[in-house]
Amino acid sequence: MSKGAILSQPIVARGLSLYYDFANYKCYTEESSDINDLTDYDNDTEIGSPTPTFTKKPGYAYFTFGSTSVIKGTLPYSFDPDNNITISFWLKGNNTTQPQHLVQFQTSAYGVDATGFVVNLDRGNSNQLNFSLTNSGGSIISNYLLGVPHTSICNNKWNNVVLSINNKSITPYLNAISYTPVSYAPNSVSGTCKFMILGGNGESGVPYPFYGDMANFSAHGRALSSTEILQNYNALKNKFTEVI
Repeated sequence: MSKGAILSQPIVARGLSLYYDFANYKCYTEESSDINDLTDYDNDTEIGSPTPTFTKKPGYAYFTFGSTSVIKGTLPYSFDPDNNITISFWLKGNNTTQPQHLVQFQTSAYGVDATGFVVNLDRGNSNQLNFSLTNSGGSIISNYLLGVPHTSICNNKWNNVVLSINNKSITPYLNAISYTPVSYAPNSVSGTCKFMILGGNGESGVPYPFYGDMANFSAHGRALSSTEILQNYNALKNKFTEVI
C-alpha cells in the first residue's frame, strides 16, 4: 500500500489502524498490535474480501448491503474493545427493520456464532444504536443503549456514525454531534477478536442484516477527540451526493 493511498484521504492519520477502501475493494491494517502512528504504509496487510459490486462516485465508493450481503476479513491482530479505540463509518440506511448488525468483531471466522462485540441497531427492540458483547453461542451477554435514534440513522441520507471508546466509556457521535457517554463492563474476550464483519451477523445465512449503503469505514487504535471527529466529518461530508 502506498503512502499516498491513506494520505490522500483527508482524515486524522495518527493511530489509524484499519481503513476499508471501498473504492479499491481492500481492507488495509497495520501488522503490529501496538499502533501509535500510521507511518509504515508499505508494510500494511491487505485483507481480501468477497467480490461484491461496489458503486463508485467522485471521491468515494459504497457497498449496498441487504439480506444476503456482508463484507468479511481476518485481521492480522486482535481488535480489543477494552483498549481505547474509535470506530467510524458512513451509512445511508433505508429500512427500520430490527435488529440490524452494522459492524462486528469476533473470535471465529464468518459462518459461526462467536464471542465478540457488535455495533448494531435495535437489539431488544430499543429503536436506537447499541453496543453489545456476545458469548460463544452468539448470544448477547451485555447490551448498552447509546441513545442515537434508529430513525436518525436510517433516513435514506448519508450519516456519519462514530464510537469513541476511552477507558470503558463509549461516546457516540452522529454527524459529529456527541451523545451522552455510556460506560460498559470489561470484556471477557479482550484481545481475541480478529474476525471483522460489516453489514450482518457472523452466522451463516446473514441474520440481522443491515439494509442500506456503507462507505468510508475506519478504526483508530486510540480514542479520537471531539475536535478530531469534527475534522474527519468536515473533510468527508461534501464527498457525498446527498447533503445531510
